[in-house]
Amino acid sequence: MFGSNPPQELKQAFTDPQTGVYNPSVAQQQINQIKTKGTAEQKAQLNAFLDQMVFQRLAQKYDALLTNSINFPKWMIEKENAQNSMISKVSFVREPYTSISDSAVKISDADIQSYIDKHKKTLSKRRAAAFLM
Repeated sequence: MFGSNPPQELKQAFTDPQTGVYNPSVAQQQINQIKTKGTAEQKAQLNAFLDQMVFQRLAQKYDALLTNSINFPKWMIEKENAQNSMISKVSFVREPYTSISDSAVKISDADIQSYIDKHKKTLSKRRAAAFLM
């Protein structure tokens, strides 16, 4: 409590406003004074404050223990990195078919025949697959 790394509450309460430096001896003197000469209410408040500080410190130590004990095997990290490198980003634009009127598009019989001739293999596979279903 009175060392180089005091709790934040003590640091705030016993920092000299002119210098901005924490004074642990003043903190220790005031706490000892409350313990010996303080009223019952002051002693109860001090004990509640100290109990809360002990609880917070234990929680911090427990959290640090768990945080520092987490270990991932090397193979798991390598697998994660490999999977993350395989992720790709895709962007697309969606245009509803109703945004272009039917009268604006002219398709002739020659266009349809040309498409069929270019995609004969693909279309015949689709027909065969549809027939088998």
